[in-house]
Amino acid sequence: MGGLDNLVFSCSRKMLRRGIVTLSIVAALATSSQSQDLDSLRSVLETLTGVQRVDALGQLAISIWWTNPDEGMIYAKEALEISLGLRDSARISKSLRLIASTYYYLGDYSQSQSYNQQSLVIASKIEDSALMSASTSNLGLLNYDLGNFELSVEYYLRSIDLLLLTNDRYGAGITYNNIGLVYREIKKYDLAKEYFEKGYSASVANKNKNAQVYSLNNLGYTFLIEGNLIPAKEHFSRANLLATEIDNINWGAVSKRNLGEIFHLKGQYDSASTFYGQSLMKSTSIGDKKGICETLHLLSKLAHDQGDIVSALDFLDQCHQIALRYNWRLQLLQNHRLYANIHLSNDDLQNAIESQSKYLHLQDSLYRDVAIRNIALIPLKLQEENDRKQIANQEKELQRREIQYSVAISVLCVMVPMVIILLMLLKKIKKRNLELNENNAELKQAKNLLVRSEKMASLGVLAAGVGHEINNPLNYIQNGIQAVSQQIREEFNGESEKLTKYFDIINTGVNRASAIVKSLGQFSRSDVDDIKECDLKGIIENCLVILENKLKKIEVVTKFSGGEPIVMGNEGRLHQVFMNLILNAGQAVEDNGLVTISVKTTQEEIVISVKDNGVGILKENVLKVSDPFFTTKPPGEGTGLGLFITYSIVEEHGGNVQLISKPNNGAEFIVTLPLNQEVCD
Repeated sequence: MGGLDNLVFSCSRKMLRRGIVTLSIVAALATSSQSQDLDSLRSVLETLTGVQRVDALGQLAISIWWTNPDEGMIYAKEALEISLGLRDSARISKSLRLIASTYYYLGDYSQSQSYNQQSLVIASKIEDSALMSASTSNLGLLNYDLGNFELSVEYYLRSIDLLLLTNDRYGAGITYNNIGLVYREIKKYDLAKEYFEKGYSASVANKNKNAQVYSLNNLGYTFLIEGNLIPAKEHFSRANLLATEIDNINWGAVSKRNLGEIFHLKGQYDSASTFYGQSLMKSTSIGDKKGICETLHLLSKLAHDQGDIVSALDFLDQCHQIALRYNWRLQLLQNHRLYANIHLSNDDLQNAIESQSKYLHLQDSLYRDVAIRNIALIPLKLQEENDRKQIANQEKELQRREIQYSVAISVLCVMVPMVIILLMLLKKIKKRNLELNENNAELKQAKNLLVRSEKMASLGVLAAGVGHEINNPLNYIQNGIQAVSQQIREEFNGESEKLTKYFDIINTGVNRASAIVKSLGQFSRSDVDDIKECDLKGIIENCLVILENKLKKIEVVTKFSGGEPIVMGNEGRLHQVFMNLILNAGQAVEDNGLVTISVKTTQEEIVISVKDNGVGILKENVLKVSDPFFTTKPPGEGTGLGLFITYSIVEEHGGNVQLISKPNNGAEFIVTLPLNQEVCD
């Protein structure tokens, strides 16, 4: 074992005893060669121009984007600027993907997805399968992180098809593993292991031991999650031996960290501490902040299990500082949960409650976007197969009528005495054909309305069910807090005031959850026959409550003038109108943008304006926004049905929608609803 190995090994033996890790010393020793390589590449960069400079900038961006993404972004954007000047489509696509990856490490998934889509468009135009595969695989990773697992698998499978076209079996093996990770995330462990095995087989066929280590670690961790520690340890050990054989420091760190978890779960704390220390040394030697952070978290759990609260907090504080710097929200979520457990075991009630509150707040922000997005993407084609069958039957009927028409013409030519009768029959057949075509068109329209109605009904049932199931435990919590509060006041008298703020924190959370459930419940009121007086002010305020997280970085201004904005209509469907318009306005502006909602009531009508200062809508798209399935959003981000449904609902209420927009000057949707107008059947 070399000098650096001894340093970190010694450190790991002392960590649980003293709770101190001299990471700065280890990092300074371990990353000196990496820094020298980067400095050398930067100095060479000064002498390069053209495509050589683009390629060197790309290497620099890749080398530092996970440790210093801000500097990596500078290199990636310069590479794009030069590539645009050279009109080199392949390098433009690569540079766009570099920017997308850097945004990923910065935690800006929206920008990352946008640049990946641009990269994919250019790669598709020049029919470069390798570039198309890279961008498609990145989109798979993004959707995995966003919780869109089905779409993630679709992108990964497309990537594999493209990789096999170029005979890139190494890339296919890695992508098989990525699909396995998606299935493992949704707890389909058998499918996950099947794809990890495919990845391992591809890496063996390709004789790529790095990919073999990757597959073995993934298989081992799946067994670990299932509680099968024997096969888990076997796979981790094989991965560790291979990583040592090929001198892959990163995979060696991962394998040792995984083996440490095995010993940790078995209660063999000394062995776990040793493997964690070796993993920390390897991650530090290559500047892998993610690996360092994960190992520190595991060391904190280990110290906590051994009753060493001081060491547990020291390790967790170091992990938390790294996670905060790089905005690793999932790691921060795990840290808050561990903080709460440590403080609770140390009888530090105040810090335990604060940590749990931070955990719940971050969890709320992490998963609310995914929930809203999944509700918005409920499919609108439940009866698509039945529609196709009925349309096919109608077409067959039309063909049969055409045959009858042809026969009639033939008979007419042969049997002159029957000309008048045949002409009358022909007229009748044509009339029936016309009626059949009209019936066919009406059937299509009726089916579309049926699908839309059924989906709105499904959404209403979902909203009502969720509201009912959440309100019950909220009531239990609120009643329990009142009882506990009363009991404490009776038994502890003056001491109870110290606990009042904790009850206030819990009550605040319960009230907030109740407000959101109440607002969500408005969507269950979607029955077409449920016509009554609707307060547009209350409807708009409810929409803003549900969209609060989406609009938190955007200034929203509401203006109400004239009389009370009351119309006769369906409250649930009107909620959907203004939810769509406000959400579109919020998505059209950058952070710190402005959305203005104005409501003016006159003696005859109510005029509602939803205006943003975003990029606006292109002139050629203004007349298309109300068309079904028309959208300018990238695949997977929009169905193109939001504004179509909005226009339809407003028309049902006897109103109309007007769009005013110029590029780069924002957009304004003006909804006019008549007073005392009932919904059309």
